Formats: sequence, structure tokens, C-alpha cells
Amino acid sequence: MASMHIRDAEMGGGEEEVLIPGLPDDVGLDCLARVPVRWHARLRHVCGRWRDLVTDPVFQCHRERIGAVEDLIYLVQAMVPLPHDEAAGGGGEHKAEDRIRPPEYGIHVYNATSGEWRRAAAPAPAFAQVAAAGREVVVVGGWDPATLDPAAEVRIHDPATGTWRRGQAMPAPARSFFACAGDPAPTRRRVYVSGGHDANKNALRSAAAYDVAVDEWSPMAEMGDERDESQGVVVTGCGFWAVSGYGTEGQGRFENGAEWYDEEAKEWRKEEGIFPAAEDGAAAACFVGVGGRIWSVECGRGVREYEGRGKGWRVVAATPEGLKSSPRAVAIGEAEMIFVIGAMEDGRCKGWVLEAAAGRWAPVETPAEFSGFVYSAAAIRR
Repeated sequence: MASMHIRDAEMGGGEEEVLIPGLPDDVGLDCLARVPVRWHARLRHVCGRWRDLVTDPVFQCHRERIGAVEDLIYLVQAMVPLPHDEAAGGGGEHKAEDRIRPPEYGIHVYNATSGEWRRAAAPAPAFAQVAAAGREVVVVGGWDPATLDPAAEVRIHDPATGTWRRGQAMPAPARSFFACAGDPAPTRRRVYVSGGHDANKNALRSAAAYDVAVDEWSPMAEMGDERDESQGVVVTGCGFWAVSGYGTEGQGRFENGAEWYDEEAKEWRKEEGIFPAAEDGAAAACFVGVGGRIWSVECGRGVREYEGRGKGWRVVAATPEGLKSSPRAVAIGEAEMIFVIGAMEDGRCKGWVLEAAAGRWAPVETPAEFSGFVYSAAAIRR
């Protein structure tokens, strides 16, 4: 624990600070490590040693060692006006141009460990992507709220300090509806983007990787196909995948293939047959990396695991009861568990957690203010 120690001399004293007066440091450390992460920003204001402690990697390792870490799920989610919000807006008539604008979005957080919901930032760019990068969260792109043009901005959130900072903007061309995913490994801290479409609705092949540690984007080789509205997934041991999507001429006709980036060869590899065609033309699917495999969550077909080329899919679990459309999913914890949020019959979004080993879905109490459409989701362990 030597890296955590500071001297009172820095604060005008001559003796070493203790973590909590009257307690041995190992006991004090255990006490502080059990404080929920949402309060860590306030702990930093208590004294110099606490300030340094809560952002020290050794502190995070200790939280993991004693089982105090929390699984935080970040959502780019449409904000739902509550009755008092509607009253504050005055009701009344809206101009025609207001009615076609996208809803206002916020960054919401669901703590899968404590069951708590909260708002991390509002407003947020509509249709922005959120990705995990080690123990931080990166929000990429979206639409400029004034012009509705694609934005290239990058913002990084550190839950331990409660702060947001600007990152280097995405390289040109500005894009919308691109694939995006982050590598949650603490040593990687990398976010990938690929495809989407430019301001003229041309589908793109280009891709880039963002290194959070050095705040720098690096170009990647172009994909073999244009992939607008593809889904990004990071698969442990097999890198970044761009699943499905369509070309400029395809316009909404999703292809059944995918491409994954071979970091060693610096090129993309194609995988056919990974995107299952909807039997009724309407079933929605999302994709998530669980361990070293890709899982899909499909309305009507359930949760399935992709076993590789030529092997197809195997069923993991049924669809959660009540899920009708627009699912989003993230892996949580180290076991085969996923959090899924999607729309029910009445259009409100609700969450569930699947523990695959038990084959059991646990419904998540989802307050009304967190029941809006979810555009993207990411999970970190902090």
C-alpha cells in the first residue's frame, strides 16, 4: 500500500496521515473500499490522502479483492418527461419543426450491484455511442442538437472523480449510426468505431481506434463492405466485430455477414451467416460479447450463442417475458450474465438480468424516468 501513502508535511504537518483516526490503516482501507463508487468524488474532498486513494489502481484492486466492486451500466437513453416536467414546459402547441426533432437524450446509469438508477449527464447528444474503456466510460459522436448534423465529439467519464473531460474528436468523415465498442480490459482502454454513414447518407467502410490513455485516434484498414447501422462488439481473444449493416444502395436491407478486425494482420476478416434473418421480418436483435463468444438477444427467438462458422447458433435462454422490441444488452460480472433493456408492449423500456448458468431471468425494477428508448449501452466494473 506504499503507493497510497502521502505525508502530512504536504498539508503543513510532520506526521503521516492515517486513513481514519482511531483505526489501523488496514481496517480503515476496508471501510473506505466499501463506500459505493457514486460517493467517491465526495470522499476526495475530505483530505489529501483520501483524494489520492480513491483514484489509485491499488485501491480498485483492493475493492475487487474484498468483493466491493460494482457493475455500472451506462445508457444513452431518451429522457421521459415526468408530469411535473410537462407542466413546466407549459404544454401548448409545438411548431412543426419541433415535432420532427429527436427526443432529448441523457446518460443514465444503472448499478447492477445495488439496483440503483441515476442520471450521470443531461442532455446528451442524440444517437451517441457509449463504450467501456477500462474503468472509464467514453461517449462518442451523436447529433449536434442545433443543426442535427453528425458530431465528432468525444467525452470521457471517470466514475471515481465524477468528472467529464473532452477527448480528441473522431477523425473525418463525421458519421452517424456507426458501429462502436470498447475494450473493458483495464490495460487496453481502447474504443473502436467503423462504418455508419456520412452527412450525405453514404454508407462507410472506414474505421478507427481511439486510445484513451494517450487521447489519440489511429486509422484502421477499411472494411471489405460498406456497413451502415452495423453493431459493434468486442470479443475477448477475437477483437472488434462489426455485425451486419447495409451498403448505400441497400438502405435498410441488413446483410447477414460480419467483419472482425485482425489486429496482428491489420486487416478485416469476413464471417458469413452471423446475423440471423428475422422469420417475420420484424424481429429485432442486438449483439454482445460474453467471454470469448458473441451472443444475440432476439425478440421471439431468445438469447443465442454464436458457435462459429459452420456451427451456427445454440440457444442459451428464452426471451425475457414482456420484451417486444429494441433490445440492448451488455455483459456484467465475470460469469455468463447479461443485462438486457428493451421495449414492452406499451413502448416503455424495462430491464432484466439473465444468469445463464441458472437459465433464469430476474426482472429489474425500472423507474418511469428511466423507461425511455435506449440507443446504446456499455458496462464497467468499478
